Amino acid sequence: MPTPVTPVRRPLPVDVDDTDAIHAWLADLVGAQVLTMQQPIPAIHLLFDGHEEVLEWTPTAKADPGADLPATWHALSGRKGLERQVLVLRLEDAEGNTLAAVVEQTRDGSDAWWIALRPFTVQDGIGQLLADGWEQSAGEGELPEPFAQFVNARPGARPAQVLAAKRPEPKVFMCQGDLPDAVPLPTTAMEMTAWAGNEVIGGLETEGLKHLVVFLIRGRAWQKWLLSDLPTAGDDMVRWICGREDQPDMVASAQGVLIQVDGKPERAARIVGELGGARAERMILFAPKPGKPEEVIPSRWMARELGPVAEGDGWIGVKPLVAGEIVAWPIGPGTPE
Repeated sequence: MPTPVTPVRRPLPVDVDDTDAIHAWLADLVGAQVLTMQQPIPAIHLLFDGHEEVLEWTPTAKADPGADLPATWHALSGRKGLERQVLVLRLEDAEGNTLAAVVEQTRDGSDAWWIALRPFTVQDGIGQLLADGWEQSAGEGELPEPFAQFVNARPGARPAQVLAAKRPEPKVFMCQGDLPDAVPLPTTAMEMTAWAGNEVIGGLETEGLKHLVVFLIRGRAWQKWLLSDLPTAGDDMVRWICGREDQPDMVASAQGVLIQVDGKPERAARIVGELGGARAERMILFAPKPGKPEEVIPSRWMARELGPVAEGDGWIGVKPLVAGEIVAWPIGPGTPE
């Protein structure tokens, strides 16, 4: 029996009427998916003024096996206020190259379309974009093949049962404890990044690098937070955590990123520590485990001082924009999902 699916509603960070900005944002979005997820995420993106609604196709097809992608695309095209409709795909060309594809149609009566293609590969568990940039084409009227087949519904094809979009529920996990008397407290922002870095490495096997991780210390009491699907920006969540009780003495955030090292993408944990009105940054680079490129082990690190925090830009003592309480679940054994 088909299960209705719900698109996820997210803020649209660019002006929906600015075509160049929309196209640059889409290219960055899908490029980041390839780098971090090893492939583009097949999905229908509905762009409205100020927000987007995203229907990922893989879980949709699993929940509703008889649903047809073109029929679903057509059914969603009539949503009120829709200005642009975007399809993200993973394709293969005649030469066997794997491509990330972005197909856009406007819904303002102009029947304009835009297509962007870029080959990619995966090495050591890291997606790598190939070519110098995206191959782009645009026009009006019917989409050219082979892309028309993904949006032109066949007679009798059934669309997925799609509910109204909703905001993602934040996932927040926390644990806490006290530092033993024999353990020295960090005294600088750089020392705080080293302390947090050891905690990141210690939780690597069970927690991975997919969460925003926040560490804070008040006196000798510490807390560790794992956060995803945030209701606000990451900096604002750190401020919210700091302000739940008395402001902490020091805080650090950590997040998995991809950085370019000698022209090659490398996995890293970016750790930023704040203490005494100053910040420091530490990058812990990771190498793929032998025979398991999807898993990583620490390889080397880099660090630098970032200097004093500008007034209002810090985490400690700055009022967050998000208000109210957010449910936090205790961190248990295994990776929180």
